[in-house]
Amino acid sequence: MTPEQFAQLLRSLHETKTTEIITSAILILTFLIAIGSLLYARYQFLAARETMLGDQRRSQRQLAMEMCIKWSEFTSPETSSVTRLIERLTQDQCDAIANSTQLIISVQYELHLINILQFRFRDIESVLKTIKKDTVFELDGKYVIYIRHIAVRYLNMLESILLAWSMGIADGDIIEKEFSYLFNESQRRTAMENLRKQLGMDGFPGINQFMMTLRSRIMGGDDLVRRKPIV
Repeated sequence: MTPEQFAQLLRSLHETKTTEIITSAILILTFLIAIGSLLYARYQFLAARETMLGDQRRSQRQLAMEMCIKWSEFTSPETSSVTRLIERLTQDQCDAIANSTQLIISVQYELHLINILQFRFRDIESVLKTIKKDTVFELDGKYVIYIRHIAVRYLNMLESILLAWSMGIADGDIIEKEFSYLFNESQRRTAMENLRKQLGMDGFPGINQFMMTLRSRIMGGDDLVRRKPIV
């Protein structure tokens, strides 16, 4: 091999290494750009997801507040008296209300009955005197139907709120704080459980789940945050 041929061979080897280095550099650069694009896309996804979750949480809080306001506007002296009365009745008495049959009820509940019925039946006080038998009232017909109407209307409104809670549509923390007073067995507060049983517990899945949740938390030693009842 002549000196010229050897020099040409060296130049050829040098050019090959330079080409390989440039090719490798391009590949590395392309890889880095791809990684950067993926990281940027992930950042955009997380930012969009955070924005979406933030909007969802605001919507849930807003809906919960609207429901609380609607509930406050819905309640009345009649509903308050009905719930307090029914919470104290036996299963048989709740069965009479659920089926609109004769309701035999102690005279000790006379004031409750007057508070419930006087807005619709102005003469209820005199009527109670005529249907009094010893220590009980024998209430039937339109009076029992009206009591049932108020109680079922109350449960239906409550169910619509607690169904939104159970499905995660409304903010859970707000609903739980505002409606935790519904369960207090020491004060006979069970959202008219005896009546719900007679009407059909399956008809109130939201209320059932809410009551079970509150009961399990109390049994677990959790201290529920309770507000002044609006019933």
